[in-house]
Amino acid sequence: MSRPAPSPDIEPMVRYFCEFVNGRHRQIIPLVRKLFDADFILSGVNGAGEVNLNDHLYEMRDDVCAAMERLSRYCRSCDGYIRLSLAEQTLIRLLFDADWRFELRLDLFDNPRADLGAVQRRALSAYEADDLDTILEAAAGFVDGVVGKDFGYELSAADKPFLRGHLAGRTITISMVNLATYLRLLLFFMRKSDLTLFARSPMDLLRLLEELQNFFRSMADTFEEQNLTIEVEMERQVVYRCGKGVKPNFGSRFGATSIQLDALARILAATVKRRGE
Repeated sequence: MSRPAPSPDIEPMVRYFCEFVNGRHRQIIPLVRKLFDADFILSGVNGAGEVNLNDHLYEMRDDVCAAMERLSRYCRSCDGYIRLSLAEQTLIRLLFDADWRFELRLDLFDNPRADLGAVQRRALSAYEADDLDTILEAAAGFVDGVVGKDFGYELSAADKPFLRGHLAGRTITISMVNLATYLRLLLFFMRKSDLTLFARSPMDLLRLLEELQNFFRSMADTFEEQNLTIEVEMERQVVYRCGKGVKPNFGSRFGATSIQLDALARILAATVKRRGE
């Protein structure tokens, strides 16, 4: 029995996202299932109310047309959004448009009573180190599928965007547009985090550094294999690049990765100085 065709007015990005997850459901759905099993809740919110989307996860695998129709109800034009929460604490809101752009609002960092340690414990208990490679592969595959589109995204906190990403050709440029807000987030993380979750001894710290090195290597390798390049821009200066065509400056252990540490330190120091004036 053939599936009914989705409505022709389905937003292009919603259509692409649902078809992408459907095509990679063996890779992506187990990752999302782990998130839900750790008591994270994904909700769709619009003028008609709120729907728990956890119960509809397998629509992405079994009925992609129904998944498209459902997700379309929560686009910005419908006064809607997608919310990720834990124990009645809103963490992130996703707002998406009818084009190829979306916004992530980090509500967790706007809540002075936020229990960041609880969020970390739940997330770390849900995933293994190998899951990170799967996430990177899925992310690179997603970006590869939107090459040629006017694809972009924005991260914001306290109603202020601090990071924007835009795809041009096969290069995705991530611009830090508000370093002051970004530094505020870093301070929030340092103040609210339970650092013992990451390292309790010098050996744990060495393990953490090794995992960080492996992350940079995996990201560079994954995007290079997909013929994609990532660059991070601060104050209109590229301070980080990885992926296709990047000449490494940290040795082979980090893959095709280039980090301009001098420029990064100079920019951050200047930002901190301006904040203190």
